[in-house]
This record gives sequence, structure tokens and C-alpha cells, in this order.
Amino acid sequence: NKIRAGQVIKIPSKTGEAARKYSSLPWSVRNALAKIPVKQSQWKTIVIHHSGTVADRAKNIDRFHREERNMENGIAYHFVIENGTRGTENGDIYISERWKKQLHGGHMKLWAHNQIAIGICLIGNFEKSRPKAKQMEQLEALINYLQEKAGIPGKAVTTHTLMHPNHTLCPGKFFPTSQLKRMV
Repeated sequence: NKIRAGQVIKIPSKTGEAARKYSSLPWSVRNALAKIPVKQSQWKTIVIHHSGTVADRAKNIDRFHREERNMENGIAYHFVIENGTRGTENGDIYISERWKKQLHGGHMKLWAHNQIAIGICLIGNFEKSRPKAKQMEQLEALINYLQEKAGIPGKAVTTHTLMHPNHTLCPGKFFPTSQLKRMV
């Protein structure tokens, strides 16, 4: 029961396992997320979407939502994961003003769902093709981070179509829903 010189002591960390799950998030993203105080009591679910466009970028969607859909808080989603088109890097994570300010989303049909659902959009049309591997890797890391910070259980991570099967096909037939369920 004595500690000897040169001995390595491992102290278990409550967050160690979860932190490893999101360690693939780029340092710049983790740093930006760490500065945002998360309203744990507000968020109950995470909903995955696709942009429905093969080539796009978060800034274009933000502009469209502000100018064409008259959304004063801009892009309807809290996060967008880029696919490497339109001058973006595959897997880049865009953190919207909605998340930075902990504002409700605009990505769900029902207002009540927008109040409690974190919206993550992957750029791509997954009715035509699968998401890129890097997008899925970053999606998993982001979901794991959000689950830890907002206290969201795995069963509360879902897709748009699973919440509204008669309203939308989003995120598309080629989105790997079974892989998503294994991630969480």
C-alpha cells in the first residue's frame, strides 16, 4: 500500500470514456464548444438531417434561411457537417449562432420539437448516395460530445424521418440509420 518512486498511478476519470469518444473532434471545434454554456435542461433529443443538396455549404444555407425563409436567427440547424464541396473541407463542423446562443432550432415541423431538439445537418442528398465516411466520423464525435454535455441518452438520438415519417424522407434512404444507432 505504498507509492514507490517512478510508479505510475492511474486515477479513473468519470468523463474519460466519453472524452475518448469525441477525441476526433478537431481542437478548434472542441475549444469553440467548450466556450458555450450548454442549457442542459433545454435539450432532450438530437435529430439528424441532410441538406438534400449534393453540393452546398453551411453559409449558403444560412443565407437562404435568412433571406428566403425569413428566419431571423439564420440557419435552422445547430450544427452542419460539410462534405468538402463549395470550398469546404470534408467533415468540417459549422457551429451555428443558434447553438452559440442556445436558441431553439427551426429544423422540425412542430414548434415543440424545435424547443428541445438539437439539429445536426449533414451536407449531401442521401436519397442519392451515402454520407462520406469523414462526415459520419465527425457526426459520431459531435453526438458523443453533445450527449455528455447535454445529458442526452442514446435512445433520444434520432433522424428527422423517424420523428415525422409521413412528413419527410430526411435524411434519405442511404443514410445509415443502423450505424447511427450503434454510435450512441
